[in-house]
Amino acid sequence: MRLLLQDLAEKFYTFMVGANAPGTIKYYRRHIDRFIAHVGNVDVAELRKHHLKAWSKKWHAMQAVQRLFSWAHADMELIDRNPFKGIKRPKMGGRKRVLTRLEIATLMRRTDRRFRIVLLALRESIIRPQEVRALRWELIRWEGEHKGALAAIAAGDAFFELWEYKSRTQRLDPSVPRIILINGRFARLLLRLAK
Repeated sequence: MRLLLQDLAEKFYTFMVGANAPGTIKYYRRHIDRFIAHVGNVDVAELRKHHLKAWSKKWHAMQAVQRLFSWAHADMELIDRNPFKGIKRPKMGGRKRVLTRLEIATLMRRTDRRFRIVLLALRESIIRPQEVRALRWELIRWEGEHKGALAAIAAGDAFFELWEYKSRTQRLDPSVPRIILINGRFARLLLRLAK
């Protein structure tokens, strides 16, 4: 039975809707759709290792396509063989450069006020950008007896409690929230925003 690459991809996207966050689905769709545009909407049985190797040398792109075929073969048994099994992806690499104090100061000075708040929150909390966007006043928790969140923040006893965050499902206990500590500078930023 012929199974076209685009049809296989659509089955994968449909499967992902219940199990993955929208950002994850967008990530896979971006890479897989680029792969389909490169090789064409061919019969999956025609694909060979050289198709993937000739298309990309980037870790994320190769991983997304390999995940599609691993799912189709091992998880769903939609195809008889995984043509990309065993292909080694290039090393992922890492970030090797840290901004200098001068670069940070320049960045802060040259941005508008609203984005500066985001940059300060990222810098002081060391959390992901999507987590900064998820922070809400109602997610603030504290220890000790304080009359509200602002008093707890001022006393240094407050923290954010996130229940939806990246990699939650990979944790040993996914029912545990992610705790975002609030240091002195972050606390001052929050107190200024509350005025």
